[in-house]
Amino acid sequence: MKSAWLVGLALVGCVMPQTPQQSAPVALHVTHSVSEVAQIAAQQLTLTGFALTPSDATGGIVSAHRDKVKTGNSDYVTCKYPNGSSGSNLMATDMRVSVIAKPANGGADVQITGAVRTTYPGMAGSELALAMPPNDEDCASNGVMEKRIADALR
Repeated sequence: MKSAWLVGLALVGCVMPQTPQQSAPVALHVTHSVSEVAQIAAQQLTLTGFALTPSDATGGIVSAHRDKVKTGNSDYVTCKYPNGSSGSNLMATDMRVSVIAKPANGGADVQITGAVRTTYPGMAGSELALAMPPNDEDCASNGVMEKRIADALR
């Protein structure tokens, strides 16, 4: 009887964390030209430690990523494992942001999208590594970076 009680207690204490919801892309119309949108977006991304990736800035496309271990991206991502937990201490997040601007009505229509890839380098070589493969579900953009870029464009 005592062992059944301990098993029940262990199950109650092991609540599966909720998968975070990805923030919706930000869409807006601005009076800036497509090239100005790309320049402003690139500036905001580099100011916050994002590395620009090859893209067509003159065509209005800017992409960047920020790869951090543990909770290094916590200002920009929400994860299913709380800060300080075993899961958060073993993970790395790669926050990716893309900005696409298209000429429209004397300015540009802009879409800003964030996405997060989560890996678990702290478990490399362990049996648990198979249970927690790289994925796009354990963490999600909280929308802060997307909003920062949109605010700078307004």
